[in-house]
Amino acid sequence: MEKVNNEKWYNNSTIVDTLLFILPPVGMYGLYKTENLKSNINKILYGILGFISLLLTSIYLINL
Repeated sequence: MEKVNNEKWYNNSTIVDTLLFILPPVGMYGLYKTENLKSNINKILYGILGFISLLLTSIYLINL
């Protein structure tokens, strides 16, 4: 029998960290939903990091 992994994608820190840099809005949603970060301050700091990466990505794409 195969073992079924019932872990949600937003509880996987590697996926959420990667999404913060590749798709910041999805990464920020993952931070909002995650159960791994207990402190709201951590969620705010990661949200700011995601917003900055979204801003930098937007600037880069506009200047292409």
